[in-house]
Amino acid sequence: MGGFTGVFAIKISSVAELIEQIGSNKTLELEPGLYNLTKVAEAYNPHIEWVNNHDGYEPIISNVNNLSIVGAGNTQIVIEPRYAWVMNFVNCNNIRFSNLILGHTEAGYCMGGVLNFESCSNVTLEKCYLYGSGTVGLMADKCNNLSLVDSEIYECTYGLAYLYNSNNIRFEKTTFRNTGGFDLVEIMSCNSVTFKSCRFTDNFNGEFLPHFFTIDANLWNNNGSVTSSSAIQVEKCMFMNNKVQKFANDESKISLKGNKFKNNTFSTPGK
Repeated sequence: MGGFTGVFAIKISSVAELIEQIGSNKTLELEPGLYNLTKVAEAYNPHIEWVNNHDGYEPIISNVNNLSIVGAGNTQIVIEPRYAWVMNFVNCNNIRFSNLILGHTEAGYCMGGVLNFESCSNVTLEKCYLYGSGTVGLMADKCNNLSLVDSEIYECTYGLAYLYNSNNIRFEKTTFRNTGGFDLVEIMSCNSVTFKSCRFTDNFNGEFLPHFFTIDANLWNNNGSVTSSSAIQVEKCMFMNNKVQKFANDESKISLKGNKFKNNTFSTPGK
């Protein structure tokens, strides 16, 4: 697959090449294989800061524009520390992932999700598979125009997606499965969040933080200010075999249309 117009396409066959080539106006075409970021932790790149997050280093990628990372075949990007994010992006624009598997070699708890985006815009993930995090598959804070399409988030230890202070977030034809611990999808101070033609299967939680969707609850924001989220839509989605206590903390904030519910422990919304 091609990247953004006018960017350079570069073939990548090792994790050292991947870290070296991350930058603006590039399409990185990854050969099939395993790219373990821990093997090159602290390798120099002016766009990457390596932060030691309790049990190892995680990469924080900043100020990059027009970057595509595209996998060919079975292409996996992983990290070993359980408390580290696989990748963080800060102040980046026009970022695209395609045909990639991203996750942890071993899941942990408390910290260490798969992909984190902060103050980013125009982010697209297509045919991506995010797994094995110690918290959540995808987190976005202060982002605009982010989409996850034809993808999966699975086997995370806290939840599926955390979305804060962001606009125009879209999940389409994506499966969310086998994840649990707490509230599964957190949305706070967001405008226009859409789940369309998605599948939510075999997820679970308990009495503490028991919701599938929690809206504007300000759980982890250190009591910061919260504005009311708007235009949250769940359309033509399937919810099946979820052992989740409650559908939402406030069902009135979610527009539901054409969804199917089967064999869930929570009460079907609207009934």
